[in-house]
Formats: sequence, structure tokens, C-alpha cells
Amino acid sequence: MIFPQIAALDFIGPMEAFAAANGNDRRGGYELVVIGLDRTPVRAESGVEFNAACTLDSAPPLDTVLTPGGSGLREPPVITPISRWLLKCSARMRRIASPRPVRRRRHRHSTGSET
Repeated sequence: MIFPQIAALDFIGPMEAFAAANGNDRRGGYELVVIGLDRTPVRAESGVEFNAACTLDSAPPLDTVLTPGGSGLREPPVITPISRWLLKCSARMRRIASPRPVRRRRHRHSTGSET
């Protein structure tokens, strides 16, 4: 899945791993599909551009979905349609994962300590 301000390594790393798992036999194993919010090319945080093969609305049935991280996920026009799509389709998917751990934001207290 791609979106504006995606963390490129979170997207490319898993794609490379699944492609390597396929080995030379591209007929079996994993079919890699790049899904976008729409078909507009997106620019990663690093400046690399990616193109989607399909959109959330036209995506084929999927077994596994990897949602990369990136600052774009903080934007309502990005996270809202992705969240709604994942909720709608999750019952038909075996796995939904993200290569990036969720980070808790630290808040400073007036004492200067962090929680």
C-alpha cells in the first residue's frame, strides 16, 4: 500500500523479501500488488516516487496486507480511507501487518520528565 509521505524502506523492504521468497518461480508463492489511494504517483519521505497498480476500490482479494509507516499516515485524507478499507476488508484477509512498530509519543511534564 502506498500513500504520500510513505516511509520508502517500509514499503520496499517487505516487497523485496516477498519477491525473494518467490525465488525464480513467479507463478506460485506471493503475488505482489501495489495499492494506492488512487492512481496518482506518490512521493515518499525520501523523495522516491511510487505508482499504484490498483486502488483501494479496485484491489483484488488479498491474503496479506502490509501497511508501511510514514508521516503521511498522520494526515486524515490518508489514514481515514485506509482505515475504512482495512475495516471493510479485514474479515477476508488472513494477515494485516506493518513493518514499522507503533511509537508512543512522549509528553513532557512541567517538571521536565517524560512519560
